[in-house]
Amino acid sequence: MPKGKTIQIYLPEGNPQGIKVCDINTSFVKAILIPRLKVNKLKDSKEISKDLEKPGIYFLINELDDLNTFEIYIGESENLFDRITKHDNTPDKEWNKVICFLSDKGNINKAHCKFLEHHCYIESKEIDRVKVNNTNIPTPSSLTSQDRDLALYFFDDLKFLLGTLGYPAIFEKIRSATQKDFFYCKNKDADAKGSFLEEGGFVVYASSYANLEISTTTTNPSLIVMRERLIAEGILKQEGNKLVFTQDFVFGSPSTAAAIVIGHNANGWFYWKTLNGETLDQLKR
Repeated sequence: MPKGKTIQIYLPEGNPQGIKVCDINTSFVKAILIPRLKVNKLKDSKEISKDLEKPGIYFLINELDDLNTFEIYIGESENLFDRITKHDNTPDKEWNKVICFLSDKGNINKAHCKFLEHHCYIESKEIDRVKVNNTNIPTPSSLTSQDRDLALYFFDDLKFLLGTLGYPAIFEKIRSATQKDFFYCKNKDADAKGSFLEEGGFVVYASSYANLEISTTTTNPSLIVMRERLIAEGILKQEGNKLVFTQDFVFGSPSTAAAIVIGHNANGWFYWKTLNGETLDQLKR
């Protein structure tokens, strides 16, 4: 049976949409989530700005639209405060949140951070659920066995905290599904297979078909933008009079997945059905 963990989330502004300080009571790893609009106000909080003067690793999060999709940039620095401030003042990357990870005990140095930057990049690329915007593969540092184990322990808690803060897709694989987990969405030329993720989201599997055209009655402009992006990135590819998924893709919700598949606004809880005709709503809600 898995062991439970206690996580503390502190909101220094009393605003759930603002800065978050997150840690695990049995760990030395601390996460600080900062919306980009709050970066220039970090100096107002001496405690947080002092924490960010430590070495650490960070993730720039670029949330692309209102459909729960995002891309990341992974970096490291001996002084997180200086690096994040520089990113905010230099229009070199698109991002709207940053999550910094540092050690409360001060036992992480530059070499650990370089190792972690490389390790996070490789792990995320292998999972391949979000786009990583690093231009080059980060160069790893050489660590002793003891320091490597410390860095990997740091990574395990970093991964756990990322999931807690709402970004499990960076490092968590899509779980294997069996026949009883499959739901189907069929409409005109669309014929898609997917499954509901208990941790959040809905995956549509490779080789599923979507309708080629978007209905003229759709009232969701984000649907058009998302479809165009999926086509541009090769996730959806035209095949005759329909679109085919070239890989598994996780959507933020069953409704988003259904809307992309059939080409118009849809309540996915009722569009996704088993082979017996039972809806996702009936079985999961």
